[in-house]
Amino acid sequence: MVVIASILLLLAVGLIVLGALAWAGKLPGNGIVGIRVPASRKRQFLWDVAHKVAGPIWVVGGVAWLLGGLVALRAEGWLWIIPALAAIAGFILFGTGSAMGANAATTVAKNTPEPAPSGCCSAGDTTAGDNAGVSGTSPEGSCGGDCSGGGCGSTAAPNIDLAAARKAAAQRDNAEG
Repeated sequence: MVVIASILLLLAVGLIVLGALAWAGKLPGNGIVGIRVPASRKRQFLWDVAHKVAGPIWVVGGVAWLLGGLVALRAEGWLWIIPALAAIAGFILFGTGSAMGANAATTVAKNTPEPAPSGCCSAGDTTAGDNAGVSGTSPEGSCGGDCSGGGCGSTAAPNIDLAAARKAAAQRDNAEG
């Protein structure tokens, strides 16, 4: 029966450490442990939200396994019900924490706009207003980055002042001919 107690105690230590790291926001994004749903893997912020929600519940599940493991060291007869219930409670709390963390990450992801790429204009329209076609300006303001060519990584056509382009072409044609 020491085997069952040892397994519960090892699981308890692992879940308490994992829960404490998650609760403190110190669990790094990885592909091995943690809540690996698509919403939590989008951004570090969402990973942290999911794990800060799940962490306290995981710690409680680890404490349940710890108590079950300690009772299992001395259990006889009907007292084995306590480690069995503690093991079940630990698994339920682990699953509940994971589900709540995944739900929190999904909810926050739906209600949080995607951040603008760094070094690019804000979400404002760079083709309107007096500064149409001028790099780095927009009616809503700019973060000071170079927005020429339609913004960072954009496949949209660059903002071009067509009147100025026609005037320059006309001047070139007059000079040549």
